[in-house]
Amino acid sequence: MSDLSGSAQVGRASALAKRAISPRWRWLSLVALLIAVTCLRLSAWQFDRLAERTAVLATAATRAEAPPLALDALGTLEGLLSLPASELAGYTMRRASVRGWFDHEHDEALTMQVVEGRLGVRLLSPLRVSGIDAAVLVDRGWLPVDYDRPIKWLPFRISGRVAIEGRLRPGFRRPRTGLADAEAGLVHDLDLDQLAATLPYPLLRLVLVESPEAGTHTADALPLKRELQAPQSDLPHLAYAVQWLAFAVIVVGGYIGLLASTAGPVRTLPRVRPSSQ
Repeated sequence: MSDLSGSAQVGRASALAKRAISPRWRWLSLVALLIAVTCLRLSAWQFDRLAERTAVLATAATRAEAPPLALDALGTLEGLLSLPASELAGYTMRRASVRGWFDHEHDEALTMQVVEGRLGVRLLSPLRVSGIDAAVLVDRGWLPVDYDRPIKWLPFRISGRVAIEGRLRPGFRRPRTGLADAEAGLVHDLDLDQLAATLPYPLLRLVLVESPEAGTHTADALPLKRELQAPQSDLPHLAYAVQWLAFAVIVVGGYIGLLASTAGPVRTLPRVRPSSQ
């Protein structure tokens, strides 16, 4: 009985294969194959991206635990200013400290920033580093959307020498919308090259995100500061990889089901036992 069942399955598979390459079905079979292969390739690409991002996140987590970097130490900032962008990215998430004074005449605010569901801006102030003719852009924290013009930043000006601690992050660029140019001092991305061109001194191509001081953090304190956290996972790439793999299975399974539903039953000839005579 099992031999007959196995023979029927082989016969049906052979019939479906012949039907798939028949003149009537060959082009549809080719399209289904191309779609399945494309989905598998996209799934493999997402798995590769997942592996790359996992390595990047592991590196960022290691940097986050490294000892603080004193940017105003002798030769430190000068060395960072001379590094190319590819090497400078290796300092992302590194804890750093710096001493100097704010150049509030060049304050800006980064627009379209959401904190706890509230829209606002992030106050950015260049800090002239003590003993060095250079500056570091400090992200001083979040302000409500009402603080959308330089005159409203006056209460947050700090005179004299300050010491800032935080974490380093890279700049970024977003597509131009033209909305951010409506008010002087508002920027819609952290284009550090563009910002450096407006300053009379060299600027580090990293942003120091100021950390909240211990014991002074309250929900009402402005600018609102949050510790910059290293990303812990990268689930989207895994989800996309599984999604494309599922699409490939659906396409192949659905096409086989279509072939089977339109094919006639496979007939198997009964076995004839040899005569015992």
